[in-house]
Amino acid sequence: MASLWVFELYECYKGAIPLYRGRRLVTQIYRHAFPILKEHHVQKCLLEVILTNENAIKVYSALGFQINRERVCLKGRIDLHLPADHKHASITIVCPDECDWKSVHSFWNCEPSREQSVHAILLNSHLYDVITIREDDMICGYAVVKSAP
Repeated sequence: MASLWVFELYECYKGAIPLYRGRRLVTQIYRHAFPILKEHHVQKCLLEVILTNENAIKVYSALGFQINRERVCLKGRIDLHLPADHKHASITIVCPDECDWKSVHSFWNCEPSREQSVHAILLNSHLYDVITIREDDMICGYAVVKSAP
């Protein structure tokens, strides 16, 4: 009987100190790991790379990885004051454990990256806040942000 399980490996957070960069360490790691992963029936290997990291993209492409979607990451400050014409709206800030994830899921037009998935956020809920904008007690917008230190 065939197994219904698809084993996946999701990998993130790797790097080398400057002294060891350019020595093809990532290639060596993956060439060593691929046979072991196959032995353990891992059928899919996913990773995320910052789009501007052209060297990493070349290395992963040479290893057989393909880009299947691109994302943009933004950084900035959030102004939590609503304009005067939004009299019926309110802003709330809650910890991720208190967020109504079913409601905000309806806003998604694609799944978030693994690092930004609800599962990952809940595993590290102390690092994040969820800001919701509500109108007549209905969520009409939200953002997940790293908590202030």
